[in-house]
Amino acid sequence: MNRFISSSLAIGSLLITSPVMAETQQLSRLIELLHHNGNLSTQDYQQLMAAVSPAEPTKAPDTVTLDANGLIVESHDQAFAVKIGGRLHTDYGVIKQASSSRETDARIRNARLGMQGHVHNDWQYKLEFDFAGNQTNATDLFIGYSGFDAVNITLGRHKMPSGLEALTGIGNIGLMERSLPSNLFSAGRQNGLSLTGGGQSWSWATAGWLGESRANYQDSRYGIGSRLSYAPYSRDQQHLHLGISSYYQNYRNTHSDAGRQYRDLTLSSRPEISIASADLFQSRLESVRSSQTYGLEAAYIRGPWSMQSEWFQQQINSAGQHRQQQGWTIAGNYMLTGESRGYQASTGRIGGIRPAQALNEGGYGAFELVVRYSDAHLQGQHNGIRSDNKAELWTVGLNWYATQSVRFMANYNHVDLNQTAQTKQQAKALQIRGQLVF
Repeated sequence: MNRFISSSLAIGSLLITSPVMAETQQLSRLIELLHHNGNLSTQDYQQLMAAVSPAEPTKAPDTVTLDANGLIVESHDQAFAVKIGGRLHTDYGVIKQASSSRETDARIRNARLGMQGHVHNDWQYKLEFDFAGNQTNATDLFIGYSGFDAVNITLGRHKMPSGLEALTGIGNIGLMERSLPSNLFSAGRQNGLSLTGGGQSWSWATAGWLGESRANYQDSRYGIGSRLSYAPYSRDQQHLHLGISSYYQNYRNTHSDAGRQYRDLTLSSRPEISIASADLFQSRLESVRSSQTYGLEAAYIRGPWSMQSEWFQQQINSAGQHRQQQGWTIAGNYMLTGESRGYQASTGRIGGIRPAQALNEGGYGAFELVVRYSDAHLQGQHNGIRSDNKAELWTVGLNWYATQSVRFMANYNHVDLNQTAQTKQQAKALQIRGQLVF
C-alpha cells in the first residue's frame, strides 16, 4: 500500500511539473516503467492503467440482412441503409382473335433490378431499371426528404398521384395486367416533384411535372395533379377505402403535322393481355392542346374477401372542340386459404399477400381467385373524321403464392372491341406467369 501511495504521489508530481508528461501515452509508459521496476504491484498497475486509459465504448456493428425483402445493409446507427432487390415476370400464353388463327407467344414482362434506401436518416432515394424487351428503361429514379412532420417531398421520376390500381405495385395486383381504364387514364410515372402527407385514416398528395409524359401522350409541356383518400373504417382485416384524383396536362405547340398548330396524339393500350403483340384498343386525337382527367376509387377488404372499383373521365381540348373519354372497372378477390390483403390508410394504398403457410415453411402456400370487368369508351377525331370506340373486357385469374417471393398466375381474358369503321373484334387469351421478387 505504501508503494502505491508513493508511486501515486510521484505520478502526481510529474503531472504538475511536466504538463507534457500528462499525455495519455507518456503516462502509460511511466506506469509501465514503475511496474517493471517493482514500484507497483500488478493490482496497482491495472488500476492506474484503467484510470489513465479508460476502455472505449464498444461500437455496434453494421448489419447485413438477406431475406424475402432483398439484400439490406444498414449502418450501426441506422442513419444509412441500402436495399438491393428486383423482380422477374415471365409470361406464356395463347391468344385467339376473330380475324386470325390462334397464336402462342412468350414474353419477359418485367426484369427489374434496383436499389433504394436512406442517407443521414431523413433522405431517401431509389434507382430502378427494367431490362425486359432487350432494352433498358428507367422505372424509378428519385430522391426524397421525410424530415418534416407534415409533408414528405419526392423529386425525380416516380408515380404521380392518380388512381388506386396505378399506385399499387405490379407485383401486388391480383391479375397479370392492370385494368384497361387504369392504363389509359392514370398519370403513370413522370419526372417531377410531389408532396405527400396524411393522418391515421386519410392521405393527400399533389405533384407537378415537366417535359416528360407517358407513352400515350408524347410532347407534354407540363402537368399538375392531386389525390385524396379517406378510410372511414380501417381495423384488423377490415378496411373501407374511398379516393378521388385529378390531373391536368398541357401539350407542346408544333407545326410539324400537316400544318396543324398542335400535334396529333394517340391514346392506346393493350387490352389487359400481356402477350398481345400490339395495342388493340386505340383512338387518334387531332391537334390536342390539353386534357383534364378525373378519377373516383373505392375498395373494401374484409378478411379473405376484397373488392375495388375505379371510374375515370377525361376531357380533351382538341382542335377547338372538346372530346370526352371515360372508363370504369370493378374487381373482386377471394383468398381460398384465408389470408387478407394489406392496406395502409395513411397512404391510401393496397398491399400484397403474405402466405400464412409458405411452401418453404412446410405449408402449401396461398391460393387466390380474382374476377375483373372493365369498360372503356373513347371519342376521337382524325382528318376530320370522328371515331367512337368501345371496349368490354372480362378477366378471371387464379394465383398460387408458393412463398412470399414466388407467385404463379393463370389468367383467362375475353375482349370485345367495337371501333368505328371496323367490324366488331373479339379476342380471347389464356396466359400464365412465373413471378420472382427478391
